[in-house]
Amino acid sequence: MYEPVKIDRRVVTVDTPPTERQMDVLIFAHQFFLENGQLPPGTRTSQHFGWKSPRSAQSHFSGLARRGYLEKNVCDNWKFTEKALVALT
Repeated sequence: MYEPVKIDRRVVTVDTPPTERQMDVLIFAHQFFLENGQLPPGTRTSQHFGWKSPRSAQSHFSGLARRGYLEKNVCDNWKFTEKALVALT
């Protein structure tokens, strides 16, 4: 008989630390920002990490936002939070 798969859904809050991959994405985004004055587009991030879809980058950015490391500015673009800047120093 078919058994449904149980998915472990963790609650992610601003107190949840980023995953290792999310920290890699944050470091890449910071380096890109230092060189270009803006955060990288999803396509550039996906190319850097070898992902096939820019959606993968957006998922990581969203995860970082849920953890309090990124937020949207008034133009709906991602920006670093104070928490991210402290973590990157």
